[in-house]
Amino acid sequence: MTPKPQRIALLWDIDGTLLDTKGIAAKQLVESFNGVTGRCGTIYPGQYSGFTDFEIVLDLLQRAGLSRDIARAEEILTHYGIRLKDRLLENPPRLLADVQTVFQKIELLPYIQHFIGTGNSKLGAEAKITASGLKKYFTGNSYFISTQARVSRDQIIRAAAEEISLPILVIGDSDRDIFSAKKNCLKVLAMATGHHKVDKLKSLNPDFLLGENWNAKEFLDVISLFSLEIRD
Repeated sequence: MTPKPQRIALLWDIDGTLLDTKGIAAKQLVESFNGVTGRCGTIYPGQYSGFTDFEIVLDLLQRAGLSRDIARAEEILTHYGIRLKDRLLENPPRLLADVQTVFQKIELLPYIQHFIGTGNSKLGAEAKITASGLKKYFTGNSYFISTQARVSRDQIIRAAAEEISLPILVIGDSDRDIFSAKKNCLKVLAMATGHHKVDKLKSLNPDFLLGENWNAKEFLDVISLFSLEIRD
């Protein structure tokens, strides 16, 4: 008798893992920061890879000589998220590697459930997932995001580990994704689809690793290995 498939949860990062906003999100965040504070902030490509939205804005506030005020950061991120939604609907993000095919195939596998584990704030995460066409794969309560109470990635991943009652595979593209997964005793699949190259990610010893142009078969092979490991 064929054993029943093990139910699992895939906890996806967004930027650099699922999609690329082609610089639109960073540009809007800078514009919102400048507009709300009246100061001049800048973000360079890759500068904040793996940082949460709150960590980024708090750092921008400090660099501008302002107080690291969490409420002010929330104000900036709300301004940003509202405007980002419209900008991304006009110019949708690019899905990375074989993401589209993977989601189509997994839709036929009811034992796999998708979750978001991201450093994005609420409105930012929703804007990106909606504009990319992936919204239908995530339910309303499947988002673990950066908030005033969960500023760091460690806190976000910890919340997911505590609330999701299934074996979790963390999926991300940065060193911080790997560190947070290991800190919370979770398996992690690293993808070289962001600012970190394969060799750099490999040196951090993720449980699984895929290159920049991974395909659906390679991804599903990792899922099979993960399922076997948690079954043993």
